Amino acid sequence: MRKKYFTAAAGFVLCALAFCAPSQAVNNADLSDFLSRKGVVKVYVDAIKDSSKDKKVDAADLKKEVEDALAKRKSIRFEVLPARDQADIAIEGDVSEFFWTDSDPVDMLIGLGGTAMDAATRENYARMRALIRVIDVKGGKTLWEDRVTATITSKTMTADQSVTLINEDMAKVLIREAFGKKRDRR
Repeated sequence: MRKKYFTAAAGFVLCALAFCAPSQAVNNADLSDFLSRKGVVKVYVDAIKDSSKDKKVDAADLKKEVEDALAKRKSIRFEVLPARDQADIAIEGDVSEFFWTDSDPVDMLIGLGGTAMDAATRENYARMRALIRVIDVKGGKTLWEDRVTATITSKTMTADQSVTLINEDMAKVLIREAFGKKRDRR
């Protein structure tokens, strides 16, 4: 019996570690250097591809959410343009996964109490994963590339509502990961 619990716990830990891996950017220094030389960064957001299994992603809405998040960004001033050839950078995205369920997976929280509480709470859950690239339009060089994951939970979120909500969250995660200040984690 103990062996079953240990095996299950080890499986949960491995799954949690797989989702907590740090971002692997192509070269974040290239993107930071590029953006620091610009007063206003002209950006074009390409049409988002939906390569997910069930094709439930609202790619047009996700593109709009990314454009809106860029326009609201204050630390780096972005001007969103309708044409790629006029931009300094382009953002390309390909959604590889969209998942919704009415039972939130158990997170490996710190402490037995937190994990038990999470297991006892029933919430709806949505996850989106996408490969995102930031490209220097003039030079054609990939300045930043990463697999980005956004997740949300809510007791009242329906499958239909999750599409819009996860798009909002994915835009925020993308902006933070690609254009946020990197801090030393020591």
